Amino acid sequence: MVSIETLRKLDFFSGLSDDELRQITPICEERTYQVNEFCFEEGEQAEYLYVLLSGKVSIQFQFQFLLQPPYRETAVTTLRPGEPFGWSSLVAPGQYTASALCLEESKALCIKGLDLEAMAEKDYRLGYRVMRKVAIVAGSRLRETRQKLIRELGQAVLDNW
Repeated sequence: MVSIETLRKLDFFSGLSDDELRQITPICEERTYQVNEFCFEEGEQAEYLYVLLSGKVSIQFQFQFLLQPPYRETAVTTLRPGEPFGWSSLVAPGQYTASALCLEESKALCIKGLDLEAMAEKDYRLGYRVMRKVAIVAGSRLRETRQKLIRELGQAVLDNW
């Protein structure tokens, strides 16, 4: 089981009390991933929310210019330790909207999304704080994706001109 100290060190859980962190520890596990291993892939059923503990993870999605094949994998951002990913596990329809590829050996905290959601339903304070963090992450990734798409579309137009 993951310790309360591990959670306390993570910005994602800042603002939660020790009692709230104690509630979360039983639904957490640590997993190690190898270089070029996916934590999850775009379109899969989203089961876990992840927080990177060590290593480096690339968040990628498939990109298709003007609906013409081939698809290209496009990296949106590279995560560093302490950053959460896989927030789709807490939001309907519960499918990952991107892939998470390990660029080096990485360790992640994996939190069962359905269990965390059930906790949030019972404890509105905990739920508000967690979902507020998820909204911040989702908004940030949306901005990063938008900027990446603008760059990719611009380059694709130049390449096909």
